[in-house]
Amino acid sequence: VLDTHEPFLWERVSEKQPIYLMDPYDLPVMEEEGYGAIRNLDGVVTFQRGGSHQSGLKTLFLGQPQGTIAPRAVGETVDLVSARLTPRKASSGGFIEVLLFWRLRVPVDRYPLHRLACETGRDIVYWDRIPTFGRLPLELWPTQSRSGDATAVMDRLYVRLNTKDPDGRYRFFIDRDVPSTPRTGHLMQLTKSLLYLGQVEIGSHVVSKEAAK
Repeated sequence: VLDTHEPFLWERVSEKQPIYLMDPYDLPVMEEEGYGAIRNLDGVVTFQRGGSHQSGLKTLFLGQPQGTIAPRAVGETVDLVSARLTPRKASSGGFIEVLLFWRLRVPVDRYPLHRLACETGRDIVYWDRIPTFGRLPLELWPTQSRSGDATAVMDRLYVRLNTKDPDGRYRFFIDRDVPSTPRTGHLMQLTKSLLYLGQVEIGSHVVSKEAAK
């Protein structure tokens, strides 16, 4: 049994990089043969020796969409089906759990790239990334062509607020325009191509219920 929130129990606060992404499934056991995930509940993953690795990937990365936004196209091949934002405080700083749900329109041979942006009130930070950090093989992705299949890719990531005072308001966006090459950095301003996902407030633990417009 592994708790993906555990790094926040021991990681020290460093003001040099106050906000960054963390892959919750960056675990050595994921790469070892002979283990498979059989349960995934709120970040606590149960593995079983002798379990199917492929079935384990489905346990971790496939599920029913949760959240408030309506499905929107991101690029030419993939839809963002829904999204959920959950603020969490930690013993040092805090983090925001971002859960994105994706579904392919048609089968593809390359992972779709997207841009996630976070407005902190002081800065606009963005990350160009692929869903599940590339851990779910494309042949396991659900597509719209499969009639009656409501399953979507569960793309879970943690936005680490590595600061002594993480309290504040954070607004999240996905860019509808697909970047040509992956980058990470700061934006000068928000663009019209950004799709609003919602906002969270660390401190009051309130999640905005605004839907994307």
